[in-house]
Amino acid sequence: MTYNTHGCVGSDGQCRPERIAEVIRRQAPDVVCLQEIDVGRGRSGKLDQARRIAELTSLSPHFTSARDAEEGRYGNAILTHHPYELRAEGMLPVRRGELRAAQWLELSLEDGPLDIVNTHLSLHFFERLEQCRALFSDCDVPPSASHPAPFTALRGGLERVILCGDFNAGALSPSYRVLRRRLRDAQRARKPRATWPARFPLLRLDHVWIGKDIGVAGVSVPRDALTKSASDHLPIVADLVIEPRRVATPQVQMQGERVS
Repeated sequence: MTYNTHGCVGSDGQCRPERIAEVIRRQAPDVVCLQEIDVGRGRSGKLDQARRIAELTSLSPHFTSARDAEEGRYGNAILTHHPYELRAEGMLPVRRGELRAAQWLELSLEDGPLDIVNTHLSLHFFERLEQCRALFSDCDVPPSASHPAPFTALRGGLERVILCGDFNAGALSPSYRVLRRRLRDAQRARKPRATWPARFPLLRLDHVWIGKDIGVAGVSVPRDALTKSASDHLPIVADLVIEPRRVATPQVQMQGERVS
């Protein structure tokens, strides 16, 4: 699942992480990529939202800060019940907009590692395009005391990578085309659904991108009373089949492992 939580502030203006957790519980995903998460901010009662949502869903969280905010932090989080290692986290290039970050976890599955990348890109056209390119190639992001390192670009063939997030980019945008040259849009395997705004969705800003060794068994955009009120975005839930790694004995057939 990928889900922009809007700081857990719903359409009623109330900050309620419990609603986000309930959306997750109803779908029971193996991996959740969350954007717009508050940790220790006054506007959200100084709560660690990533940890609270993880507790309510029985998942383990990894939070990556994009910027300091008030006395707390603001960024993205990946929740999962799989064991994992942090591959990279860091800043994406910014010209004049908000600071943006990406996080990259390597999950340990029975058939080998699976890379999960979560991000939230800029509202500004040229900045967003530069950030898309930075996901795949190193770029010059000036270090600072609070944000010391740029995001380490994705390397290798990208066969077993899932890239999720709010990309603020529709299917006709140049940013979308940059991503499509490297990965596949999981929603295009089915009828794509808009994700924003939640109450009357018109735009497909959120995406799940997958490598060539990942198949799509199903994709849904849950739209009910809860998801229309919990955030200003709707979540995407992708049921994915991870193809087994090639082995030296091709006569032995293995069944792909499923992750949602």
